[in-house]
Amino acid sequence: MLTEVQVIDLAKKTLSDFGSGPLPKLKGTHFTKKGDIAPYTKRVEKEDYWSVWFYSVNPDSDDIITVIVYPDGNTEIPYSWFG
Repeated sequence: MLTEVQVIDLAKKTLSDFGSGPLPKLKGTHFTKKGDIAPYTKRVEKEDYWSVWFYSVNPDSDDIITVIVYPDGNTEIPYSWFG
């Protein structure tokens, strides 16, 4: 199992690989277990994963950037967050 520090490092690397410019400030993390009910979608989760949230680098925006980190170290940025 990845530690929270490892998860944050993987999320930062994912953002760094995704774009250029400064990395945004960390907002927080949350570990979701298989079987948990997601707070926004109300669906039952089918796998374990970490959500890592970052503030937007734009000071006039209240957008949050999310990186999903799976226990095997794979990451993704849900495109639904890029409205």
